[in-house]
Amino acid sequence: MPANKVARKINLWISLFIIAVLILPFAAAVDDLELTSVRVYVDGSRDSSADEKGGNIDGGVVPGAVVKLRMTFKNTFSEIDDIDINNILVEGILKDIDLGADIEDNIDEFSIDAGKSKEVSLEFTIPDEVKEGSYRLEVTVEAQADNDAETDFDLDVDYYVYVIKNDHDVRITKSELLEDTVKCGESTTLTVNVKNFGSNDETSSKILVKNLDLEINYASQFSLSKKIEDANNEYNKIYPINVPIEAKEGTYEITIDALYKSYLVGESSSVSLSVVCSEEDRKNAIADNEPTVVVEDKEEEEEEPEETDVTTTVVPQENTKTNTTILQPAKLTTVGKDTVAEDKGFLEENKWVLLIVMINLLILALGVLIMFIWFRGGNKRDEFYDPMAFQHKKIQVGKGPDKKDPPMSYY
Repeated sequence: MPANKVARKINLWISLFIIAVLILPFAAAVDDLELTSVRVYVDGSRDSSADEKGGNIDGGVVPGAVVKLRMTFKNTFSEIDDIDINNILVEGILKDIDLGADIEDNIDEFSIDAGKSKEVSLEFTIPDEVKEGSYRLEVTVEAQADNDAETDFDLDVDYYVYVIKNDHDVRITKSELLEDTVKCGESTTLTVNVKNFGSNDETSSKILVKNLDLEINYASQFSLSKKIEDANNEYNKIYPINVPIEAKEGTYEITIDALYKSYLVGESSSVSLSVVCSEEDRKNAIADNEPTVVVEDKEEEEEEPEETDVTTTVVPQENTKTNTTILQPAKLTTVGKDTVAEDKGFLEENKWVLLIVMINLLILALGVLIMFIWFRGGNKRDEFYDPMAFQHKKIQVGKGPDKKDPPMSYY
């Protein structure tokens, strides 16, 4: 074999060896951190349409739903190699879902020993105020192998989250007692918030709050808009919870139902109220509820009369015939006041009262006169209307030609 051919073969093998030494660490690093599985859950239910290669997440994703990705990574370096993978960073970004803004979640950096696996999770809560549609979920993974080359590992996986709205979706977003432990005869309050997550307006929504043992029975009716930007998209109510004096000690469940169409239950909830009541507490509660009479002694404060200065002003006035000094009506000046009251005299101040009195006296006198005339002429009227008054009286009307008295005429 010629020497030059041998030299070329030697050079080729040397070149291949050098390339292998330089490239193999990088190639090994790519394969040595593996995303072995991804399981997707929507509100705790498995969505099998997506896996470690990506896919669609469309298993009933509604406003307020929780989307969870449980991801398993494996370090495929053998224990003999003893190469750990460090600084593993997993990040997820759900794009433009929060009124145009992103929602992000990430996992703190972690490491995986050679030949071992580890499971981590990303979690995203769908906003209440979200429109129906598809939203992109980007998952990125970065890591670094603990070898001489310190090679990097990068991975990108894309998912698409499909958000839908149910026709009717009325939910209880809050049900909370101000105090969850009270004594018999005492009170607390229950705050309830209800929100419409559905695609329809709910014109006949209701809240029912009940506990028969505590004699609690409330019903509130209202309307809810389907538009998330409207103020009446949700309804808030505070209910008084009065514990009867005769209530027994124990824990009571107060149920809350959110209804739509007045009778269909959208969601139910409950809160626990603990009642503590000893005999002493019961007696105190009874005493507090008994009516009490409060008598207040008030001393009347006598007002001191204000001092007044009465001044009479004499004003000389000129007259063309005689010089006459005229006394002006006295003016009453109140000391310490800004106003001055003028004394106008009794007749001038009470002229209307005197006029009314005079009219009444005139009417009374007229009535007396009429009564006097009436009784004075009473006897004559009796004779005029009584036929017996003329029984023995003759009415002389003159004598006829026979010179005899005319016959007697009676009225």
